[in-house]
Amino acid sequence: MSTSNVSIVEIEERLGKVVLTLDPIDKLVDEIHVDLARLASRDDKDGGHGEADDDEDRLVSTKYVEVSSLALQLKNDVKQLKRVLDANPHGGGWYHASSSSVARRPSMEMDTPPVEDLLDGNPRDSDPAALSLESLDGKLRRCLLCLAAFPAGVEAIKKRLLLHWWMGEGFVESIDAAKECFRELVSGGFLQPALHREHCRGVHYCRVNPSVRPRLVDAARNDGFLEFDEEDNPVQSTRRLCLRGNEAAGVRGGNETRGGRWRRRRRRNNSDDDDDGKLLTIYNINQQFVRLDRVGGKPAKTKSRAVLQLGRWRTSVKEHHVELAAGADVLKRAFMCKNLRYLSLRGISLIESLPESIGNLRELVVLDLRACHNLENLPASVGALSRLEYIDVSECLLDAMPEELSCLSNLVVLKGFVVGRAQSKVNPCRLAVLARMPRLRKLKLCTGKHCTVAGDDELRHLEHCDNLRSLTIVWGTKGVSSMIALPARLEKLDLQRTPMNDLLQFIQPSTSASLRKLYIRGGRLRAMTGGAACWKNVEIWRVRFLKNMECEWRDLQTSFPNVMVVENWGCDKLASWPCNHLGVWKRGETVKRSATSFVGVCYGMRGTDFPSPMEVVELYKSNNIRLMRLYHPNHQVLSALCGSGIGIIQGVGDNSILESLGYDQAAATNWVRTNVQAYSPGVSFQYIAVGNEVPAGVEMRFILPAMRNIERALSWQDQGVNGGDADHTGQIIATIHRCVSPGRTTIHKVHSTVLGSHRCTVASQCAPYYAYQYEGGHNIAISYALFTSPGTVVKDGSYNYQNLFDAMVDALYAALERADGENVRIVVAESGWPWSGMMAATVENSRTYYENLISHVGQGTPRRPGVPLQTYTLCSMRIVSSLDYSAMTRRRYTQLPSVSSHPNPSKTRPNNDF
Repeated sequence: MSTSNVSIVEIEERLGKVVLTLDPIDKLVDEIHVDLARLASRDDKDGGHGEADDDEDRLVSTKYVEVSSLALQLKNDVKQLKRVLDANPHGGGWYHASSSSVARRPSMEMDTPPVEDLLDGNPRDSDPAALSLESLDGKLRRCLLCLAAFPAGVEAIKKRLLLHWWMGEGFVESIDAAKECFRELVSGGFLQPALHREHCRGVHYCRVNPSVRPRLVDAARNDGFLEFDEEDNPVQSTRRLCLRGNEAAGVRGGNETRGGRWRRRRRRNNSDDDDDGKLLTIYNINQQFVRLDRVGGKPAKTKSRAVLQLGRWRTSVKEHHVELAAGADVLKRAFMCKNLRYLSLRGISLIESLPESIGNLRELVVLDLRACHNLENLPASVGALSRLEYIDVSECLLDAMPEELSCLSNLVVLKGFVVGRAQSKVNPCRLAVLARMPRLRKLKLCTGKHCTVAGDDELRHLEHCDNLRSLTIVWGTKGVSSMIALPARLEKLDLQRTPMNDLLQFIQPSTSASLRKLYIRGGRLRAMTGGAACWKNVEIWRVRFLKNMECEWRDLQTSFPNVMVVENWGCDKLASWPCNHLGVWKRGETVKRSATSFVGVCYGMRGTDFPSPMEVVELYKSNNIRLMRLYHPNHQVLSALCGSGIGIIQGVGDNSILESLGYDQAAATNWVRTNVQAYSPGVSFQYIAVGNEVPAGVEMRFILPAMRNIERALSWQDQGVNGGDADHTGQIIATIHRCVSPGRTTIHKVHSTVLGSHRCTVASQCAPYYAYQYEGGHNIAISYALFTSPGTVVKDGSYNYQNLFDAMVDALYAALERADGENVRIVVAESGWPWSGMMAATVENSRTYYENLISHVGQGTPRRPGVPLQTYTLCSMRIVSSLDYSAMTRRRYTQLPSVSSHPNPSKTRPNNDF
């Protein structure tokens, strides 16, 4: 045997071993998909219709989606490698017999692909995922072919749309069967997850696998499922019509082009659809003016239609305008389709009412009227839709629901139910009726624009909706609430535009034993934790756009001991929560946070040669500084801050005005009107600082009265601006002397109690440099002051301190605890290190201090570990520009004018460089 022949044998033997190795890999990937499918289906028992807009949330990490995708890719690569091995240059396949160390020499016959595949430009077996189309059963194949109707490159298709289409055409018999088909198509790699959210593991948006789409279009064409033009855009087929542009696709005879004739000749004889001339589906892809009198250039036949998707389907923010070209005539024609099972008018403008003939649609299962913003009423005949399972009338102008709604005994999902007014001209459907709907599992209700439900105690009837799993309540502009008990099996509660200040005024944890998901979006809510209230079963908690919400992270963990996922978005006063850049915290995950959410820079204006306020604001923005402290009101600065997104601490001014603010309500009201109300909401006022390092003595007694009057004025301002929907602009903050040490800092108990009862915050100066300077560098090591000590320097009981900053902050925490003020929050309103003219004042020390301070304050202190501390630095813009501020990747060492100087002229700070 020649050397070359020996080498070939050895290579073939190794390849044979590879084949045997690939088989268990293939089986292992299948087991992974089965396990993930079981995990995904564990919570998918709500009976809903595949809702994706915050209605179907999952608790598993996004890594499982990645595992599923990568495992599928591995499986496809294995299949491809097997095919390559089976189609080796010798024309046969390698295998390695377990009883022999020599592989069988393959056949010399060449496997030549069919001529039609070569002409088509798609070599057979070039794409494992696409080729597996042939292995799908008839039901899955038809479900997948529906996706060929959507344009190539579309970013996301809503799961719910697909499920409803499949149900409408009869591919599946139930929503559960549709969900199972969707899961199989995703796990098989035909569909890919899209628009995945951090808090959610479910797949509610998808897209077609790009490698599958070309074969999918060919399969839809060959099966006669859809017809396509030369650019692979769907045109009218025998059974389905896609509306595109300003006219129905196919009107211009797209099938009569050269490419169209070629494609039609290739249609299979055993088409999945019978060519009996019955148009089953009309799907609006992007047509703005819809008409149904003529489709494809021929008079429309209506009786056979099962699916009418005339409204919007895209998920993009910029939705295209959709309007019925012939208005009521289109609706009358639509309601003549007696076999219709799925009707969507979602987002269509200028529909003010629906004809009574909607009652003719006795087979209708899904009715989607969401975002028909002109729709003012539903006809009583809607009660005749006895098979209806899903109805969505959210975001319409309805004042009440028809009483006949009570006849819909098969209803599973009801979205947009409007609670009628107590003195209504008609007899609306009441919540008590919904309790008699045995299959109702998902409910979204709105109290209406002018409805107050407390007088009727309407919401109390929700307790008797025994099968309800998901509940969303949207309050109207003047809604009020009363205490209610939740349904016994409720798993998800979503509250929007809440009118209460404290969640415990509305529901108690004791009435929500099965509640696992709690969402709160918008409204007046300020607190939801306190006392012994414990939401022990809640695993997902999401809060969004709650400007007044106040909750310490440790209090949240106490009240929600088993929470697994927390989302915080648009809640200014919850910036200290340890959430990632998307506002999500997950148990067991370490979050590296940017310092921009809790580190700011003081803006002092005593001095000369300062940049203009607009230039200063631009400097803050360019350095990604999102917080600013103003010592006194400056209208030029406030004007420059409008729309900047920079949150500010607004000081009331010199301590000399505390007396007038404390004893003259009119003076406090005028101050708020002039310096806050005039710039709200353009300026984000986070805190109103009353006093600045007020010394013990006469002026100290004015702080609490001034705080009360300022807070009262802010409350009046919010009520006047927002029509009674309180949205407090800024929180009252009190300033004290600098921190010293845990044993030497004291707080008067009366002051602490008042601060705690008013949910106020204490602002403190914390500058380790002063302590170091006072000791002359003898008793305090500079490394202890600059955060560079290698280990523990000071022990205070069970607390170990590696830097002076933590010891000074904990001094204030300890003083507050001794005065029963453990719930009072702390903000470090000043901290810094000078860079010239004083002992150890160098640019290098200053930069070291600020860099270490910025990276440290997010970690908390020994007494408050993990609780970020909002801190404002006194560094000049020269130092700011040279810092790696907020983990910026780009350093700037530009010489800039100082804009930070202390407002108190009695303190000497050379060159305004502190």
